[in-house]
Amino acid sequence: MRKQDIKQVLTMLGAHTFKDSGESIQTNCVLAPWTHSGGTDRRPSLGVKEQQGMSYCHCFTCGHRGGMIGLVREYAKYALPEGVITQEDVKKLVDFIFIAEDEEVENVPELVEMPKPSDSILKSIGVWHDYFEERGIDKSTFDLWRLGYYEADQRIMFPVYDNLGKEIVGFVGRTIVKDEPVKYNNYPHKFKKSAFLYGLHMKTAHTQKLIVVEGPIDAVRVNHHLMRIHDKTPFFLCVALMGSEPSAKQMDLMVENANEVICMLDNDSSGKKGQKDLINGIGKRTIVSIVEYPDDVNDPDQAGEKVLDMIENRLYSTEYQIRSFLGVRGNG
Repeated sequence: MRKQDIKQVLTMLGAHTFKDSGESIQTNCVLAPWTHSGGTDRRPSLGVKEQQGMSYCHCFTCGHRGGMIGLVREYAKYALPEGVITQEDVKKLVDFIFIAEDEEVENVPELVEMPKPSDSILKSIGVWHDYFEERGIDKSTFDLWRLGYYEADQRIMFPVYDNLGKEIVGFVGRTIVKDEPVKYNNYPHKFKKSAFLYGLHMKTAHTQKLIVVEGPIDAVRVNHHLMRIHDKTPFFLCVALMGSEPSAKQMDLMVENANEVICMLDNDSSGKKGQKDLINGIGKRTIVSIVEYPDDVNDPDQAGEKVLDMIENRLYSTEYQIRSFLGVRGNG
């Protein structure tokens, strides 16, 4: 990560003193209130090394070591129960780090070969867990998407295919642990999820319109509902960003693979920002439409079968922006 990105994350975690030293940054340890004697860090003792992809952190007082996401995870473990940070803030930080690390790796031409998923991760495909049923994913859907469960990390696994749909290039793992602050992990860690759209490998010769959501579960569930009317609408396919903000590569893939992009990102601040980025990024290159949520619904999974009516009643981006400016919702 770049120094400016590192400092932005650290500031959100409570860092306030920064000293640059070559490729490293020295700052007050953000874990100090819980891990340092007296709850303070006056040295400062947390060092973070700027480097391509994952940046390494080490506190010389409490001994914490690891990447930036590991630091956020450790911070959240202490701060969430005390209300110092929210789950939404943690999600924003993790998404920001993933994107920042991925973009750095994408821009290094010599790093063409990325690590492949390990055998243990590949063996998770086909391993069933009752959590799938809890989330409305039946066995036939489970088999169709080649989902799985990785017991070592207690995560359900979503394989991501290359943009030709032939080879698994990585996995996104969703925790089943209720209090785990980091919902999603990449496998392998440096898997560039921002270079792919989850579910694009399901595209057929009939696909014309891409519905874009945030998470893999949302994509699986929306496609499940679409299949019920697939004889009438074979040209819809739902894909996931695996985050809340579309990358430049992902937006290129949308334009290349559809004549309309239907934005159905979450109904929260992160989703609204991603929606704005999407409109600005491809609004002049293809048709972009927006799905409006009912007041009591925050994401596609929560909407259930209502997503079909929401998609049917979508607004083209220009109309949506005019309605938003005038404070008008839906067809009112």
